[in-house]
Amino acid sequence: MARESIRDVTFIIGSLTLLKKIYKRLTNCGDDWRKMEACFYVLSSVSSISPLEHFEEIREVFNSITTMPPETHPCLVRAALDFVICSYTWLHCNPDYFDAAFIFVLTCFNNQKLHNQASKALMCLSDQNRAVLFLDDLINILKDAFQNEAPPKIVSRLIEAFMNVLMESPTNRLESILTELMSDQIKRLAEVMRVASADNYIPRQAANYLDSISVFFRSAKFEAHSDSHHPFLPVATELCPFLLQICDVAVADYSITEHCCRALRYLFRCLGRNALVFLEPVIIKIYTMYQKTGFSCYMYLASVLTDQFGENPEFRSGLQQLFNSLIPISFQELCKKNFSEECYDTLDDLFRLAYRYFTSFPDAFASVDLQDVMIKVIVATSNINSDFSFRSMCVFVRALFEFVSDGRPAKVNNSSV
Repeated sequence: MARESIRDVTFIIGSLTLLKKIYKRLTNCGDDWRKMEACFYVLSSVSSISPLEHFEEIREVFNSITTMPPETHPCLVRAALDFVICSYTWLHCNPDYFDAAFIFVLTCFNNQKLHNQASKALMCLSDQNRAVLFLDDLINILKDAFQNEAPPKIVSRLIEAFMNVLMESPTNRLESILTELMSDQIKRLAEVMRVASADNYIPRQAANYLDSISVFFRSAKFEAHSDSHHPFLPVATELCPFLLQICDVAVADYSITEHCCRALRYLFRCLGRNALVFLEPVIIKIYTMYQKTGFSCYMYLASVLTDQFGENPEFRSGLQQLFNSLIPISFQELCKKNFSEECYDTLDDLFRLAYRYFTSFPDAFASVDLQDVMIKVIVATSNINSDFSFRSMCVFVRALFEFVSDGRPAKVNNSSV
């Protein structure tokens, strides 16, 4: 509500005029950190909706932020971080102030109360080329977060920021840095899973470590070809069999299984054709575990594999067999639950798989039995109140219509995992 009110006032007074008025108030606050905090939040709200290039006093604002003494009240520092976040576009165009702002954000990690806002600021600043100057600082902050078991959201942001910066670093450092940091999370995950193997209870930390691993893969932006060495390949070679073992241990735990399948999805998306070596054991695992558990996340994983490798002649037969085995099992599970509201995850993942399979194997849908199953599923989905499953259904139906009219299914931008 406060931000909306500030925006209303901004349109009435004018953004530049309001910025100047608030800056004047900021300089007259004396040592009253509460008044200064309020001024920073107003500046943040206005700067997020108006260009700052004509706000000449912004340089003085950043000078005051980057020279804040260590004893500054955390609430005031948090407000200053908010202004840094809202002004990141201006900072990207002003490298002299960018460096000082980045250093200010890094120093905020000396105070645990500021970690949440500081991690948000790092994400905003990390996509600038100059951020590579601070790669070693980011690595140390990330190691500390791992060591101190920082909250998952903070760890996730730090990994994303780190990966953004790493993309700009020398290629000869990529593999060693990635292996070191990811191995930390893999070792912690292995320790947790040893406890799970002993008493059949999987601690929730396992999901956190799996999420961290997923973020590493998700945030990577490599253009590696199958004939080139991928910096993630060594750690993936260690990780993939371990993730398949976790699927066996978590046979009764949907949450851990889902997190594990997510890590595998991002692994395959990240490595692309470099991950072909892992494909066969993963296909076998999907088939056996989906029969045992009925967890729909295995269908989601199968859809990603189909999308990635459906055009590879060597694996088309295996992917066809996988699809033909998963669809009947899914339909039986849906019928058992009478296509109730709780089936939305299964329906969503089923349509993802059907769509991605259809774009790679359109002739398969000439089967009358498959047509009958899919029509029943489409009708049932139309009666369920779920945006996710309905959206996935619409993507699939659109592809069918395109195939009928043009002779080939439309491939929309549906590659997200």
